[in-house]
Amino acid sequence: MGALVKAGKAGRAVEPRVGAVEALSLTAFVAAAGPSVTLEVMHRLEGLRSCAPPVAAAALRGWSLLLSTLTAHQVRHINYDSDGEGGSSDGLERRLTALSKALASSDVGVRQAAGEGAALLYNQSGLATEQDSPSESGPITPAEPVTPPQATGAPEMDDVMARMRELATHRGDDMRRSKRDRSALKTTFRDLISSVEDGGRVASTKVRLSGGDCFEVSSLGGLVQLNAIRRFLAEGFQCHLAANPLLHQVFSFQPSGSAAGGAGFLAGIEEAAPRMVRSPSSASAKAATQKRGRARRESQLR
Repeated sequence: MGALVKAGKAGRAVEPRVGAVEALSLTAFVAAAGPSVTLEVMHRLEGLRSCAPPVAAAALRGWSLLLSTLTAHQVRHINYDSDGEGGSSDGLERRLTALSKALASSDVGVRQAAGEGAALLYNQSGLATEQDSPSESGPITPAEPVTPPQATGAPEMDDVMARMRELATHRGDDMRRSKRDRSALKTTFRDLISSVEDGGRVASTKVRLSGGDCFEVSSLGGLVQLNAIRRFLAEGFQCHLAANPLLHQVFSFQPSGSAAGGAGFLAGIEEAAPRMVRSPSSASAKAATQKRGRARRESQLR
């Protein structure tokens, strides 16, 4: 853990630092031994929010990913020195205050990640289920007031919601932004506000597999997990979702064509490994090509 945190903080190149932060959060998500380890990693990720914007955004996304695994009681009593059974009840308020500050960032990615974290924190904490009546606000339009029509039950969350509504209508933003950035912010925060007002439900996201199976996610926590793993696996996501037992366990999803369990998946990986190593596009082949190129250039300069 310490090595990945150090890699996330050190160095001028941003991409390796972002990769280290994403590896840290995903490793904890998959292999954490319990809430105490999860909370410790979340604490480390909070310490990376002051880094460069891409690193800070990755830390916020990783923090939300781990938050999605906690119970309401653990979220309401976040204490990084305990296993979630005790702790201070002001942990929730302090987290919301920190996320509210991140919403004021000039970076679009940081704002989006902070908004997602705030919405998930509200839903995971159980505050949404404590409201006496559902929100009566309709779709957000530019003419709507920026003050939430209904209090959330937590003053800090009311402040966060007010800021998110401003971002959803592009109010209160003094930064000159491209049309693409403005559209991305509006779409993200409209969806997040709808999720908060609808008890954590989001528009259904479906992933169709080649065998005819369909994986569907309709909760904000599930969507956070799906996006994190999909971002990490990239083009290999559908292959893993179809045949990797670990993903079946994470998502409680069992495709009809995966009756053979993980044996077929592992056999396919073992069969493809030699071809991948010998391929001209493999990492080792590219490294060897670069080494030969450097050697030729050096010999020409002599």
